[in-house]
Amino acid sequence: MKKLILLLLIFSGILSCTNNSSSRENTVKIIISGNSRAELEPCGCRIPAGGLPRRMGFIHSMEKSDENILKLEAGNWLFPAYNYPAPDTWKHTSDLLAEAYGEAEFDAIHIGVSDLAYGFEYLLDLQKKYHLPLLSTNLLNDAGEGVFRPFYLFHVKGFRLAVLGVTYLTDDQASRFKAMNPEEAIRKQLPKLRKEADLILLLADMPLEKTEALGEAIPEIDFIVNSRHKGRTQLPRQTGGKAAFTYLGPDGQYLGILDVVFKSPGQPLRDVSSTFHRLDFSKGRLDEYRKRAGDTPVETYFQDNPGLLRTIRVYEKEVERQQSILDTTRNYFIWSMRHLDGDVYSPPEWEKAVNEVLMQTSDEKK
Repeated sequence: MKKLILLLLIFSGILSCTNNSSSRENTVKIIISGNSRAELEPCGCRIPAGGLPRRMGFIHSMEKSDENILKLEAGNWLFPAYNYPAPDTWKHTSDLLAEAYGEAEFDAIHIGVSDLAYGFEYLLDLQKKYHLPLLSTNLLNDAGEGVFRPFYLFHVKGFRLAVLGVTYLTDDQASRFKAMNPEEAIRKQLPKLRKEADLILLLADMPLEKTEALGEAIPEIDFIVNSRHKGRTQLPRQTGGKAAFTYLGPDGQYLGILDVVFKSPGQPLRDVSSTFHRLDFSKGRLDEYRKRAGDTPVETYFQDNPGLLRTIRVYEKEVERQQSILDTTRNYFIWSMRHLDGDVYSPPEWEKAVNEVLMQTSDEKK
């Protein structure tokens, strides 16, 4: 498929839902997809969301900006589920997804359990064909060796990010594939990463309770993205240890965005997601009141409603307080979720490719 860059220069993209006052020179935007389960089209929800074309459209619109972008796949993206043997018709969808991810030039793609439906050899063939940066810290071949790269280390504008990925296998899956214990596999890589990374990010295809236990057991992990749970987190949860962790929601309806602001190399990063979202909410309410007042000063427009004026003052103080936290924090990260609804640009080329695959799959089932 031809590159979409020229087309995207013509059509306007969707700006990220996160925005802060820091210079883009010291900001890295990490876009994370996961748990899409090979869904090519938007869900049949009240607000249809997701689908491969919107995912690709949003990612390319971000790359049009002058921001520093990294693109990660957290796992469970290639097939609907882990079935063995898997239907042959699934290969039409997986081949299109692999082509799309190669086209988008993802920086790391974690292998979740549903991605194992056709086995390692199929994944290695896709990796070679589409130049995919596949990742797994704990999956092993029959010789007990790692099948894929155990981690990726990225250097962007002085910021150093280490990305690992672990998959928890059930008994049925473990009878077909070998895997090191996730905690053991991570600890094996930590000596190489402790001094090389400012933030260690783990992509985890695991049950929630095991994800939380892993974050508590390994304090070196800073951030965990879970690609198995169907819930979503607008604000990161805290494990019993240092790590914050999140999950991405079902069927690829959302993309996670981790904005990292890094002004002081060598200093720790702070999670200010709560601060940012409070700031964003308060600004939004103030904008609503100012829009209602129009060209009239807010104090004049609402002078007969002293209770509302007091509320406005509360929001103004909240904006000042939360903005002060952001302005005085040197290194921090903000987690947010982007709902892939109808406002997200959907490139026609990818819509056409999806329709062709769906028609081909439908014809073969007849």
